[in-house]
Amino acid sequence: MIKKVKYLLVEHSSLAVMGVGSLFLFLANISLKEVLNIHDYYQYSIIITVITLLNSFGALGMDQVFLRLSEIQFKKNIIVDVKIIYISVIGTSVSSFIGCYYLKEIANLETNYVVLFLLCFGVILTMLLYNVFRLSSDFFISQLIQNSWKFFMGILAAAYLISVKRFDYVLLLVIFMWGFIFLSFVLLIKQQKILLQNTVNYSVVLKYSLNFFITLLTLSFVAQGDRFLIEEFFSKKDFGDYFFLATLFLFPFSLFQSYIGFKELVFIKTEKLNLSHKLKRISLGTFVFSLVLLIVVFFLSKLNIISLDFFSNIYLILIFIIMGNIRMLYSLFSAIIGATASLSKIKKLNILFLTLVVLSLFVFVMFVNKSVLAVTVYFCFLWLSRLVLWGYYSIN
Repeated sequence: MIKKVKYLLVEHSSLAVMGVGSLFLFLANISLKEVLNIHDYYQYSIIITVITLLNSFGALGMDQVFLRLSEIQFKKNIIVDVKIIYISVIGTSVSSFIGCYYLKEIANLETNYVVLFLLCFGVILTMLLYNVFRLSSDFFISQLIQNSWKFFMGILAAAYLISVKRFDYVLLLVIFMWGFIFLSFVLLIKQQKILLQNTVNYSVVLKYSLNFFITLLTLSFVAQGDRFLIEEFFSKKDFGDYFFLATLFLFPFSLFQSYIGFKELVFIKTEKLNLSHKLKRISLGTFVFSLVLLIVVFFLSKLNIISLDFFSNIYLILIFIIMGNIRMLYSLFSAIIGATASLSKIKKLNILFLTLVVLSLFVFVMFVNKSVLAVTVYFCFLWLSRLVLWGYYSIN
């Protein structure tokens, strides 16, 4: 019995790291909503949104190229083409300049360009390092790297609440993140994780990169675009309130969604997949989790532990719950596509979904009466469409 418990703890230690990291960020988002003014919480929300986007597609698809084209040797060493590394550095630099410009010039963050560039570059680099350890099945270390910025934001929020009311949190985040990157590189060198080769053509790498970038860009739009539409059409208060509700009812699903995609992609590359069994387990687990989440948040609001009028937001809450269930199922199909799909199949998916996004967004902007609920329903529709497409091409 003790051995079995020990095995389960070791086997799912990465889930524990993801859970603690998500909990830290969750508590930071909730607690800072209570103490920051509308302007400051708006800027905080923008920082979190940009970091999340950079984590998703900041490497311009090269992280997915690395996962798709690299080989695993004896479940330990990773054989990777050197061209993937070269192009990754260029893509990371380009994305960092774009992220830096947005935070400084559009979000009007009161921090200099160098600090913001290092922040953006560090966010993307930690994501690339996370995939290195992930592919070599060092799941615990990979999640420590991936969630490092979440730990810091939680600690930062606690410091703010206890005593420290004014500090440059962006600069502190940069220092923390680059320290973690340094330690990660030391681990890579010590364990000799990567073996370089030079066999893949630049054109192959770039084609995969372009198509994966489009895939991640559309995914990021579906995952984060609702916030930018709300920022565009509504007030800072509406944006902050929406961010708060999404944190309560959608963010918890992200933990399990990430965990499914995180482990399944590696398993799919090395083991046989029982798709129907996986889907049943995910569906049942998500349904139970949804009920528990609704009950817990309801009682927390009734006890005034969190500031939420539950029933006045019930329609928005239910849409978030439905969206969370859809995202959980999608994560499995996304892992299948990421691990096995050919370049032609990825192109088809991109063309179909991008066409759907462009047409539906035009209809929404031009003909739909704008409301926070309407924006949420629209993005729920996009998630459902993505689930259907990725599910179909995973099976066929």
